[in-house]
Amino acid sequence: MAAFYWTFLSVLFTLSAFYAGEWYGKHKITVENNDNSLRGSSVENGLAVVTEKKQSVVPIVKEEMTNGTAIVKEDKKVIAVVAKKEEKGDNTNLARVVPPSSALSSEEKMLAFFSGGNCRVSADAKPEKWLKQMVIQIGVQKGGTKAMHSFLEENPHFASRCTQEYATKELNFFNQHVDGIDVTGTIEQHALQTSYANLIKKDCPLAVEVLSDDPQKMYLDDSPLYMQDSDTIPQLLNCVVPSAKIMAVIRNPTDRAFSHFNFYLEYGSCVDKTFDEWVDLNIQDLKEAGVLDAKDPYDELMAWRHYNQVHDNDRKCRTFVTRGIYAIQLLHFMSGLKAAGRPTTDLFVLHSEDLKHEKRQPTYDRVVNFLGLDPHKLSHSASVHKTVYKKELHNSTRAKLDAFYQPYNQRLYKLLKWDPVWG
Repeated sequence: MAAFYWTFLSVLFTLSAFYAGEWYGKHKITVENNDNSLRGSSVENGLAVVTEKKQSVVPIVKEEMTNGTAIVKEDKKVIAVVAKKEEKGDNTNLARVVPPSSALSSEEKMLAFFSGGNCRVSADAKPEKWLKQMVIQIGVQKGGTKAMHSFLEENPHFASRCTQEYATKELNFFNQHVDGIDVTGTIEQHALQTSYANLIKKDCPLAVEVLSDDPQKMYLDDSPLYMQDSDTIPQLLNCVVPSAKIMAVIRNPTDRAFSHFNFYLEYGSCVDKTFDEWVDLNIQDLKEAGVLDAKDPYDELMAWRHYNQVHDNDRKCRTFVTRGIYAIQLLHFMSGLKAAGRPTTDLFVLHSEDLKHEKRQPTYDRVVNFLGLDPHKLSHSASVHKTVYKKELHNSTRAKLDAFYQPYNQRLYKLLKWDPVWG
């Protein structure tokens, strides 16, 4: 799966990197094509329409026959490529110029990466209308997602999760289902929408009936594994459920990591090393992948992607530290929203400390307001899941983790415009 995603994301970046600012207006470019046409495109007099915020026209001279791309030259120097043509209606075919990465700022490259330009939409497809009623809770594990899940289940505007024995507590669909992504990396929107809808129908048919009958109802996909896959999930969400609201509940990362470790101990996992040993191993993994030494957010994104690929099959015990680096992961999801032309306010983030005691109702009120629902009062029975701790966190380990997370927490506060929350 990791290798597949590498191919998928590499092609996605090539085909979708068109956030180039003023680059287009500064270069007089020619696209070389050997027969004065883009293969399968409608091109007149050797000209191809190039799409961006402002349209331009470039001559076609020669084509590089690799994946149908054409080489763009300026003064005989290759400066960009033209991706495969895009069909727009019956008579108009568009070629997209992709500037070289050196022409883009780190933020522009982030937007290019997450632009979702490889989402293939079928004009004849008729997706389930209730997919527009989805709320996606992306994380974080051991951060308070179960508590928020139970709160929303009380809300009359939500189609409750099923209580059948076969119902899945966490769908984690977008981590596992790649059957709608073809070998070129194109996201087949209709195929994935169909698979996603079928999974929910199988998991909870009664909820689907409610959603179908009442367009005001919402359904929660509570999948905290989505958060770590922040290098892939934003593109998939943009393509498959582009109108979904996104939520995240986060927690003091040091406490979260230790809680996660104890959670696995309950099930007999991760017992062959101490928590301190797992922490050191995880930090070393992050360092070797280049995450800790990245020079800018885009370099960090590439390192994060590499880390996820290398450790795709050993995430259970070697990600206790990783999952608490919220600043990196949430920046990716916010970049995904920006790239899709959506406001970053479509992502709502809260910290689990506000789900306790007297803060619970006011925090829930903010969530309800974010979702555009009517006010609702929580019952006294609303629960918060608590992990049973079999080990104690040593002061030295806490100090090490607090020091590790401190710069990332500062970035998080700046990103979310929060006052400092954790120490």
